[in-house]
Amino acid sequence: MLELVRARWRFQRALRRWRTGQVAIALDDGDRAVTMFAACAARRPGRGPDELACALLAMAGCRAELADHAAAELLCQRALVALDTRDNRALRVEALIRLGSVHRSRGDFDRAEETLRTALALAGDQPHDPALLGSAHNALGVLFKDTRRYPAAAREYEVAWRLLGTATDFAPAVCHNLAGLAYAEGRFVEAEAWIRRGLALREGTGRADSTGVAGDIVVLGAVLVALERYPEAEELLHRALDSWTARFGPEHYEISVCLHNLAVLHQRRGEPDAALRSFQDALRIREAVLGAGHPEVAVILNNLAALHESQGRTDDAAACRQRCLLLRGPA
Repeated sequence: MLELVRARWRFQRALRRWRTGQVAIALDDGDRAVTMFAACAARRPGRGPDELACALLAMAGCRAELADHAAAELLCQRALVALDTRDNRALRVEALIRLGSVHRSRGDFDRAEETLRTALALAGDQPHDPALLGSAHNALGVLFKDTRRYPAAAREYEVAWRLLGTATDFAPAVCHNLAGLAYAEGRFVEAEAWIRRGLALREGTGRADSTGVAGDIVVLGAVLVALERYPEAEELLHRALDSWTARFGPEHYEISVCLHNLAVLHQRRGEPDAALRSFQDALRIREAVLGAGHPEVAVILNNLAALHESQGRTDDAAACRQRCLLLRGPA
């Protein structure tokens, strides 16, 4: 019993340290807590698996935020194994949603869809838990948006908003995703409305310094670039860049997102040299974090090719387009 109390204490300390940006020590505390919960579960199978699974999923979330998707996937799989003998459908759905989202982030879209549909079917058996079902629809909507199935994404987000839109903890994330879909479809005014709504909701929760806010600011910056409101966009993108750098360092995945959006801004504003530097830095980071063959690399390559072409560097443009074609596959 004492060891279980110690595991809980260490796990809560890990979460506190993560929230305050003490990344390395939070990960160490979290890993230690997982080891302690696993030992408790081995000795007392009837009491430990749920807490072990919760700790594993929390650490998977931390690893995913660091874009360490391989580690996050292993942690999710361990959580599902821990739940094999348990009748805890809610926790199993949560594990499947997180695992499917990790598959998506790794570019394994087929496996992501299979996992998320399993989660959705299982969540549908829990009609008393709309948040669970809404989270599954939301995750599936993100997958559809990333794979350019925009009408399907809209349907999933509509259900998610209906189920989660009044829940303070979930509403900002759904607003973020609705803004991303509107942006992808060129509905920039609507995208701005959704992302500002999400930011207002986050501020209302007292989490104005969260990574969620930084993520929203990046989306708002990209939307304002599309709306040609460049000074405000640049200020927001640099603010987000500073936030992500302070928390995770200069080589994090989100740094590449900020740099890519800044590159687009520089290109539209007629600053090709600044655009080239930002595109190249964004490409370098994204390849290092996700791998050179990841589908998201193609997005930067496509924009970099357009920049090279506009500056008369036809060979460089052709090389980027060829790589982009190989990554995206046949249309």
